[in-house]
Amino acid sequence: MKWFNDGGMYEDSFALSDIISALTDGEVSGMVGHNKEYWQIHNRKALEIFANMSAIDILELPEGCELSGMLKELFEAYQETVS
Repeated sequence: MKWFNDGGMYEDSFALSDIISALTDGEVSGMVGHNKEYWQIHNRKALEIFANMSAIDILELPEGCELSGMLKELFEAYQETVS
C-alpha cells in the first residue's frame, strides 16, 4: 500500500494500481481501482490484468520492473499469450 501513498514509488501508476486492485479484490489500490463488486464480474480480473500488463509492456512504463519481479508468474503467462 505504501507504493500508492503520496510520495510512494507508484503513486501515479494507473496500470500497477489496477493490477493490484484486481489481485486483492479491491482491498488495495492507488490512483485507479474498482470496488469489490466490479471484480466479481466473470473474467473481469483476467481482462483488466492483461490490459494493464499490455500498457506497462508496450508503453515501457517504469513499473515494468515489477513485472519481472513481484508479478513474474503473471508476466510470464502474459508473454506466452502475446508471443
